[in-house]
Amino acid sequence: MNAAALAPQDAQESPRRPAIMKERAISKDKTVKQQVEEYFSDIPMLVRVAECESRFQQHDAEGNVFRGVVSADVGVMQINERYWSDTAKKLGINLHTTQGNMEYARYLYNKEGLRPWSASSNCWAKGVELALNK
Repeated sequence: MNAAALAPQDAQESPRRPAIMKERAISKDKTVKQQVEEYFSDIPMLVRVAECESRFQQHDAEGNVFRGVVSADVGVMQINERYWSDTAKKLGINLHTTQGNMEYARYLYNKEGLRPWSASSNCWAKGVELALNK
């Protein structure tokens, strides 16, 4: 994986809630997978990240927010609450909702690219490697 593939598309992100988040409202009548595909239609790699990180789960069978292997990682995008919850709160984003989890993932991607999800890159990077080798 080269550094360019991990680089954010727009490193000039404002510390306040970016306007793009408000423009990407999603239908709650759709499955989580459909919501992710719609919300990240402009960043398809984040759809792959969601599939690898959570298999498109926002909540578990009991309705609690889905937690990964590292219990601080929550939701469909597996946002680490230990590292990111303070910033999410400052931005007015609820990581425990599908919309909020995706909004924060977009914010994080714009700031840091794919680095926050590097632990699962062996899964989602397969598509990048195939595309780069063509």
